[in-house]
Amino acid sequence: MPWTKGQSGNPTGRPRSGHSLAELLRAAGHMPVSDGDACTREAALVDRLWAMALEGDLPAMRLLLEYIIGKPLPIAQDQGELERFVKQYVTVSPDDWPDAHGARS
Repeated sequence: MPWTKGQSGNPTGRPRSGHSLAELLRAAGHMPVSDGDACTREAALVDRLWAMALEGDLPAMRLLLEYIIGKPLPIAQDQGELERFVKQYVTVSPDDWPDAHGARS
């Protein structure tokens, strides 16, 4: 039987196969820390992470900074390494770079 124009052949969509680990973790994160507590597990985790960073925990500091400002780009040790990094992160060819005097090679 043909469908009416604009009508989906599968209105309910594909059935879910189950919950992924990420979905389960998100759902658990929205739960209160304890009965009657307004603070969620996510909020408690964030508070603890900030406390650890402020106490001088370097991995906690790094994690916060990576989420807030992003991961730092690697530092090149020589010209060849710089060119490999640029090929990976930049779309401009090293052949189009200006030389030390501003002229292109």
